[in-house]
Amino acid sequence: MPRTGFIDHIGIGVPDLAAAKAYYDELMAVLGLREWFDTGPGGPLNYGPDGAHGTQLFFYQAEEPGTYSRHETGLHHLGFLVASRAVVREAHRWALARGITTREATWPLVCSALGRDIPRELLVRAFESTPLDAPMLAFANAVARHVKVGIITDNPKDRMDVVRRALWLDRVFDPIVVSAEEGCAKDDPAIFHRALGRARVAPQASIFIDNDAGNVAVAKSAVA
Repeated sequence: MPRTGFIDHIGIGVPDLAAAKAYYDELMAVLGLREWFDTGPGGPLNYGPDGAHGTQLFFYQAEEPGTYSRHETGLHHLGFLVASRAVVREAHRWALARGITTREATWPLVCSALGRDIPRELLVRAFESTPLDAPMLAFANAVARHVKVGIITDNPKDRMDVVRRALWLDRVFDPIVVSAEEGCAKDDPAIFHRALGRARVAPQASIFIDNDAGNVAVAKSAVA
């Protein structure tokens, strides 16, 4: 009988197990993986495609401090097999919205995949060509003369930097809360608490408008 081996699990030590759990709980849900075993005090925690079949990824609280670099001896990276390219794009959007990566960091990968060295300035020009919703901006400007009007956005920071400059958004909106700068997106009540704090407005005196009912539900839960 031939011996056919495979990896049962991989264990990784992390400096902050609670922070790792908060991060990977969100990411693994996007990738279609889940936690299968209860995490006790001090861990470990795990994720995998199935509790009995398929390679499991375990995280342990590191007992000794240390630094990490993919260029040094040790773990280089982890690769995940997902159902479709749509999942890859969703994971990329998830990371962009939280400031975990940037388009500048991933641009070389885009060029490599296309087999062409595309100037990044083309991306900046695309951001600059964002159409101006003149009626909306005029309405916001009129409202801002009487009350504070702000923006909470999951747009990547590099795009927002260009759009804010090109459309003079800071002249109308204050605050402008960009999820990539906060490390949390509109699916997290924390970003709404931060926006209220910067606006110095009580929840009962604020109105949140969004084109996604899910984001509105999260905003409601933040002030419940």
